[in-house]
Amino acid sequence: MPDGRDDRDDVLLDVADALSLNQRVEWKRCEKLATPSGRRALGNLRALARVFAGGEASGDASPADGSAIRASAVGRGVARALVAIATVEVGATLLLLPWAWGDYHRVHGELAAFLANKLVGHAAAAFLLLAAGRRDRRTRLLGVYCLLKATLPPLHMLQAFFLEIPPPEQYSAFVQALPASNRLFYYLCVPAFLFAPAFLWAFARECPQVHRRARLDDLARRMTQVSVAIGFAIWVGNAVTVQLAVWGYEVSVALMADASLATLDVLALAAVVVVALRAHTAPADEARRVVVFGAGFLMYAGVSAAYNVAEVFSPGLWGANYQWSPTVLLIEVMRFPGMIVLWYSVLAARVPHVREVVRACYRRLLVRPGLLAAAAAAPGVGLGWLALSRPERTVGGLVADPLAQWLFAAAGALLLGALGREQILRRLDSWTHPEATDQRRVLAAAAAALAQAGGNKTAAGAVTRAVKRGCGSPAVLAAAFDPAEAEAFHVPDAAVTPLPRTSAIAHLLETVGGTLRVHPDDESSVFTLLPCDDAAWVGETAADAIVAVPGPGGELVGVLVVGRRFDDRIVRPVDVPFLEALGAAAGLAIGRLRVTHGGGGSTSEASPGRECPDCGAVVDAGDPPGCSCGSTYVESMVPAVLAGKYRLTRRLGAGGMGAAYLARDLRLERHVAVKIATETSVPGRMGLKPEAWAMANVSHSAVAQVYGVESWRGRAFLVVEYLAGGTLADRLRRGAVPEREAVSVAASLADALSALHDAGYIHGDVKPSNIGFTAAESPKLLDFGLARGARDGAIVGGTVRYASPEVLSGRPAEEGDDVWSLCVVLYEMATGEHPFAGDGVDEVTRRVRRRRVGPRGAPRAAARTTSAAAAFAASVLLAARPARPATARAFALTLRAVVGDGA
Repeated sequence: MPDGRDDRDDVLLDVADALSLNQRVEWKRCEKLATPSGRRALGNLRALARVFAGGEASGDASPADGSAIRASAVGRGVARALVAIATVEVGATLLLLPWAWGDYHRVHGELAAFLANKLVGHAAAAFLLLAAGRRDRRTRLLGVYCLLKATLPPLHMLQAFFLEIPPPEQYSAFVQALPASNRLFYYLCVPAFLFAPAFLWAFARECPQVHRRARLDDLARRMTQVSVAIGFAIWVGNAVTVQLAVWGYEVSVALMADASLATLDVLALAAVVVVALRAHTAPADEARRVVVFGAGFLMYAGVSAAYNVAEVFSPGLWGANYQWSPTVLLIEVMRFPGMIVLWYSVLAARVPHVREVVRACYRRLLVRPGLLAAAAAAPGVGLGWLALSRPERTVGGLVADPLAQWLFAAAGALLLGALGREQILRRLDSWTHPEATDQRRVLAAAAAALAQAGGNKTAAGAVTRAVKRGCGSPAVLAAAFDPAEAEAFHVPDAAVTPLPRTSAIAHLLETVGGTLRVHPDDESSVFTLLPCDDAAWVGETAADAIVAVPGPGGELVGVLVVGRRFDDRIVRPVDVPFLEALGAAAGLAIGRLRVTHGGGGSTSEASPGRECPDCGAVVDAGDPPGCSCGSTYVESMVPAVLAGKYRLTRRLGAGGMGAAYLARDLRLERHVAVKIATETSVPGRMGLKPEAWAMANVSHSAVAQVYGVESWRGRAFLVVEYLAGGTLADRLRRGAVPEREAVSVAASLADALSALHDAGYIHGDVKPSNIGFTAAESPKLLDFGLARGARDGAIVGGTVRYASPEVLSGRPAEEGDDVWSLCVVLYEMATGEHPFAGDGVDEVTRRVRRRRVGPRGAPRAAARTTSAAAAFAASVLLAARPARPATARAFALTLRAVVGDGA
């Protein structure tokens, strides 16, 4: 609504609105549109875009934008009033329609049936959208649009019920004779449908979700206001037309009504066009959603709107000469399936690709012979009925019948489809899954490499590379390369526990063949049915699927262990035939190697080392029994030499989750740290692999490097960078850290957390013992043992003293919870004391939840301190969640802006 503001004054409010909805903003264009003073404020918003949560950001508008806020509140109030009026009108009409239908249909004929059908269709669509999608803004806007569209029939019906208006061709005479009291009712009956296009334009601004403040975004915002203005203009214009007719002027009330409806339809179609144009820069999922929405809207209202616009330019008045023509009947029939498609387009969690839909359809028809046979029999039944229904017709006459010719053609096409079913399937598969064609090429190359393999390592490497290229998954080949070691399947040059030939996995594969799904998180997995030893082997290898490797005689000579894809998806059904064919090729190669070379695989395993219980020194089993510190060695849970390349020298530390050892990389001549999980369960052993993935996927100078994952006797070992400078926990035992150093460490760790979050992980356990220092005193983030993908939900574990109030309340961990833990660490560095120190876990938990910062017994405002870093940390810890930095990047920016370099 106009309120005297310049359009440039809306930029700050619009950016704040976008940030509150967690939407992206085109900052460069916003800076061009903003005023000079607003540009400075916009720069602050951009620098601290994620410091505040959405509700706080929108609440910090400057006083200059107070009129904008008031206008927005008025707009929301008007929208609620329109929804209430529309609900009352539609509900009252639906209640009165059965009672007054006889007289209404007698006077208005087919027009009454048409309006009743339109009322039911729009009301049903509005109910489905508003009831099922009330938490989604886009769905609500579309539901309100349908609800307002549903008020057009009630406007005519209610007037017909109470004013007894005649057919459209008698409107002018009726209006001239209308009493003043009834005419007042005619004027004041709110035509809510006039404002339906405004809500569709608002929907066009939200769908699809792309950058805010783009040109089309501005167009949609302005057209929302224009649509409201046009609605008011039509309302006033209709009232003026009626009054002119009362005064005896030659005006057509019906023609004015038809032109008004056509204008509203043009506005609605233009909004849908803008939705389609905005999909050009949207992600693939949103673009597919827009395509489905466009198809549904065309079926639901688009074709009808175009028909109405065309009717305005046809002879006569549309309402007066209305008839149930085939075209109108088709349009009205399309409305209800269009309503379902429209409903699906905005409520579906994911809109599948057209290739997925096509594949599902043709696979059901072609893969199942019964469906194809039934489809082929249908034209034959039709031909038989045609021949029997007209026995006097000759064969030539039957063949000349167009219907018979169509049936003959359909039968021939289905017969050809049945004969060439495999070829059709292959070609359709190559279109729906282009990677299947690449898999055939990869399989051919792997078969050639296996045929030329001169040893076990070469064959296993060819299989591993083929699986990685063909379906994007890690894999290892475990086989009995040597006939003398046929009692187990070994992995060449890898410290993986051999799979016994008598295991349940081997028995299942030998009995049924094919592929076993064994990942614990897979719904079709047989993991829960496996014995403990087999389940432990699955955990050690992190297997997602195990494929049989049959030898030349059909006997099982090995297994192909395939892990979860690098995009964290399970092995797809389309990959299974490729893997099974690759397993068969590997089996033939193993059989050939047995004959030509007699195997030669080596499966020797390193023996356990010995460890000093006091100083933690690790030595070989053959070394003297006594340690230089005076203690006696005991058998260790680790080998003295891991994987033939890491010599473990001493234990660095141990805790409830695992232990860490100092080792020497014998190949690269450097010190490394080797971490082992003390948990012996399968999930505990598999936990190191996500930690390795998290550390390997984050490239930052303040994140400890990961060098590899090794295995020994069913245990996983994580090899990471060794930090000679100790941990932050060691430094805090000596007291507080100088402020300059504390700010530098916190800012560097915040940047590391930002890189971790950008990679899709949440650390979940930021604390001083997980922060190390290199020999050059550079901080490093350690221990990703609790790191999980951001979509995985709540993180179980962590340390209560550094957990946020929301995590302690059971809420899923987010980026802001890592920021909270880092802020606690900053306070502890700056003051030398924990901000929530207490006696026991219960007291600490209570103080964290109540955000009681500072010494026990001190008031809540005890955050006052001479240290700027401590004051900043306390202010964040005292704030409610919406007022805290939402991301690590925002925390680092704010810390540097508020505290500076710590001087």
